[in-house]
Amino acid sequence: MSTEDFKLEVGQSTQTVVVTAEARVELQTVDATVGNVIPSSKLPTLPTFTRQVNELLTLQPAATPAGEVAGARRDQSTLTLDGIDVSNNSSGGTASYMYLGVEGVEEYRVGVANPNASFGRGAGGQVSLIGRRGENRLHGAGFWYHQNDNLNANTWTRNRIGLRKPEAKDNRYGARVSGPIIKDHTFFFANWDARRFPRATTVTRIVPTDTLRNG
Repeated sequence: MSTEDFKLEVGQSTQTVVVTAEARVELQTVDATVGNVIPSSKLPTLPTFTRQVNELLTLQPAATPAGEVAGARRDQSTLTLDGIDVSNNSSGGTASYMYLGVEGVEEYRVGVANPNASFGRGAGGQVSLIGRRGENRLHGAGFWYHQNDNLNANTWTRNRIGLRKPEAKDNRYGARVSGPIIKDHTFFFANWDARRFPRATTVTRIVPTDTLRNG
């Protein structure tokens, strides 16, 4: 039996592990809540027909266009603004007791399933809103959204019975401004929304025929 000795030399390092941080969606591991957080920079770019953040609830997972969330009834959703409950449970769905304009909200947070102990008042969506506030720099914005019957198609029913498109002019406009009163101490924020919507409404009713009227 013979013994052979081999000498192993340390080679050069050919593998490098680089750890970098980047902006991306992180896995939420604090609790089991399912939902989204939308900052003020994204809110004005999302589709809201009435320019109210309430509508964004219908764009969440497990939500219906009518406002039902995860199988719960419409009146089970809760909306809070800066911790104050503004839900309108009489109407349900996305309704609230006050106007919640997109331009006046700093952050929109919603949980559609498994809400934590911070919410849990109902079985539906739990929407938490943070209002905008002033800061040391002067900021402002203006907006105007216009709808016109000249840009819209006629309905199938009106085409079928030979009626023209009704007159419709819908204008939603407003502005916001914020800034300092006393630097680092006192600030102001003002938001103004308005709407002008002259319109004509078609009402369809079943009426008795001439034969029925004659008995």
